[in-house]
Amino acid sequence: MDREESKREREITFLLWLMSCSGIGSMKTNLCLESLGSAETVYHSSVEELSKIKYVSQKNAEDLMDRKSEITEARRVFDRCRRKGIRVILPGDIEWPLLNLPEGHQPPMLFLMGAPLPPDLATNSRSVLGALDPTERQKNCAVKMGIECAEKGRVLIAGMDRGVASYAQTTCLKNGGTTIAVLPCGPDICYPADHRSLYEAILRNGTIISLWPSEIRVSRYHFHPRNELIEAMGEKTVYLGQPGIIRTGQASIRRTVSAS
Repeated sequence: MDREESKREREITFLLWLMSCSGIGSMKTNLCLESLGSAETVYHSSVEELSKIKYVSQKNAEDLMDRKSEITEARRVFDRCRRKGIRVILPGDIEWPLLNLPEGHQPPMLFLMGAPLPPDLATNSRSVLGALDPTERQKNCAVKMGIECAEKGRVLIAGMDRGVASYAQTTCLKNGGTTIAVLPCGPDICYPADHRSLYEAILRNGTIISLWPSEIRVSRYHFHPRNELIEAMGEKTVYLGQPGIIRTGQASIRRTVSAS
């Protein structure tokens, strides 16, 4: 392992530790990194230094100091990712996607399995969000979207959920297209569990991507950021019915088209 690779792996380990601490989401992580330069520097900082960072409270700083011993678990998580073939990418990496998110809301890292992300993702893709129990019209629209993406060589981005996402992604794959599944859990967990065949097909022919590392289970708090990532990755987002769980207003409305 060369020196640069060792430095990168250390930073990923400290990022995993930082992101696992309660009350520290993407925005506060990014502010810490902007202020102190690296997650490792955050780890070695004092409560006084940390509490001077914008939006980082005294309690946040104290919690970080109290959880320093959890760096050992962060190392285990990173080792587990490597054993399972999960790639950890950081902003600035060649594979890092262009995300249409507000400044400071970019995720500090992403976890991937399967093929590398296409370099033209931001200009040649469609994201789909929508009903978990779609109408026949919504199902037909999802199937049509899957066929259209395959025929036009566009990447289809969705959550592999039951409903419009699985209809669109299954159809896209059957027609020789490429699809990306963005999961609300670690990329090594098939969610929903009964979509195993779709999950394995995407691993063979596309990419599984997540905001969470290996073996992190689904939480109801994961769906908002997961859906935002789906929306942020695509050139345009198509809504087929009412999305199950999504926070609106984070991505650009001009990039979104609706269908019901």
